[in-house]
Amino acid sequence: MKKSALFLLLLLSASSSFARSYETGLVFSYGQHIDHKHGNPKDIQGYRAAFWIHPSNFSWGNFDLLFDANVAHWSSDIGTNNHINIVGIAPIARYYLWKKPSISSYIIGSIGPAMMSATRLGGRNFGINYTFQDKIGLGFAFGKKQQYFADLQILHYSNASISRHNQGITVPLLFSSGFQFC
Repeated sequence: MKKSALFLLLLLSASSSFARSYETGLVFSYGQHIDHKHGNPKDIQGYRAAFWIHPSNFSWGNFDLLFDANVAHWSSDIGTNNHINIVGIAPIARYYLWKKPSISSYIIGSIGPAMMSATRLGGRNFGINYTFQDKIGLGFAFGKKQQYFADLQILHYSNASISRHNQGITVPLLFSSGFQFC
């Protein structure tokens, strides 16, 4: 986790030298999944933090392409393997449904590689530490410069059957909020 935090800090400091051609921001998320029927741990909850970069020339009309580096910590109330840390990177596609001067609505989608600190969580066997994280969501940007945002997402981790064991994690309720450095 310390290496992950250092990596995000380095990205943050590096982005300041590109301030004129990049927008940057931070995202903080909380997620929870309660599923007693489908073999998922009874209760998965956790936190996720991401630093994102949006190159100015990666916008086309209502469509933006961003890149994020993220760290997450998830826990479960089952078994001895009840904590996991995940570090990932991913491109994020954001499409604005409508834009107004002080508020806009968008949908986002993303998939990218991630590395898990363990291969098990709450009785789930992931097989390997390498995984993919994908998410889809709906949100709003607001403020004078639309520098604040909030969204709801569905987040999923899976190794795409690279390993014989592929009991992924689905977090169907991930609330994210953040801001863009102005």
